Amino acid sequence: MLSSFPKELRFLLYVAGLYITFIYWGYLQEKLSKWAYSSDMKDGVVVRWEYIMVLNALMATGASLTAGILQCLSSVSSPKIPCNKFWKAAITCTLGSPLGYKAMSYISFPMVILVKSCKPVPVMTVGIMLYGTRYKWWKYLTMFLLCLGIALFSYFKTSNEKVSSEQQNLDTTSTLIGIGLVLSNLALDGYTSNEQDYIFEKFNATPLQMMQNVNAWQVLYLSFFLGSEYLLTGANSQIVRAILALQSSTELVVDIVSFVLCASLGQVLIFSVMAEFGSLTWII
Repeated sequence: MLSSFPKELRFLLYVAGLYITFIYWGYLQEKLSKWAYSSDMKDGVVVRWEYIMVLNALMATGASLTAGILQCLSSVSSPKIPCNKFWKAAITCTLGSPLGYKAMSYISFPMVILVKSCKPVPVMTVGIMLYGTRYKWWKYLTMFLLCLGIALFSYFKTSNEKVSSEQQNLDTTSTLIGIGLVLSNLALDGYTSNEQDYIFEKFNATPLQMMQNVNAWQVLYLSFFLGSEYLLTGANSQIVRAILALQSSTELVVDIVSFVLCASLGQVLIFSVMAEFGSLTWII
């Protein structure tokens, strides 16, 4: 759709679209993690969304369907690639995402984003160590300056609030757990990004093809997990409690649908950037 535009303009349009989409997506992500929704059925009763795996399954389903529909509508033909080439990128993505959500139980969304700004480090590290990728000098310099800026920001950050030493210890422990979860998420993301780059280069996959297959594999993994949990725990499983929560609050349903739509549109833009400019450019 944007192929007739100059490369630089296409990149700026991708970036603008990503910022608009993911700023709202990020707002919804934090709201779903922490908001107490009012129940439509009983006054004074609140509903909380605590079902990360169900949310990821809905998001992956929406993204895979979106990519499939757009491929049917597109005049661009996709190369024939066996679906088993996408399982590795999907499994690290599936494992990494819940860690990012869980981190927000310990630290704020802005802090999550701040730590995630160091994402070029694991991406480049995995690329060099596992895939033999060599980057241009200015990419190493960009990564160094980015990390230096974040380190300085964190070091000189001060607080005027007076809190007890016990509260400070609790806050420090909570922050360390949250940062640890984000770093684990980044390590898995680093592998995912490099594996996707490899598939783009080796098999000449299209962005929509990558998006559809990676998300389809995620749906498979998550369905297996949720199905197994249901067989083991029955009414206490995530899938049953998530359905009850959705039936209890219209506002929650609206936020979930908006979240899935934002994620689907954002992934279309992400995979387009990755296919044309590489995963490191997208990460930076």
